[in-house]
Amino acid sequence: MNKRAIILLPFVLALSACGWSHYSILEEKLEGKTQEQKRLTLAEECRIEIKKGLIKDDPKNVKQHKLMQQICEEMTGQSVSVEY
Repeated sequence: MNKRAIILLPFVLALSACGWSHYSILEEKLEGKTQEQKRLTLAEECRIEIKKGLIKDDPKNVKQHKLMQQICEEMTGQSVSVEY
């Protein structure tokens, strides 16, 4: 696993606000995949977590989630599409 993926895993875990069970599930999803597949998986997990926490009528929340989207895109090199 490369450094970028190792750095991103804790970030995704923090986004999820879940316990170790979510981390284990994510590890299972990433196991045996190519780097490109891992990036796609992590980008999708980011999108899901952003969508879960998004409150569209709260400008501060939207701003925070757009920043999270930008970070996910930079770290995975993949587009993370979320409707605001």
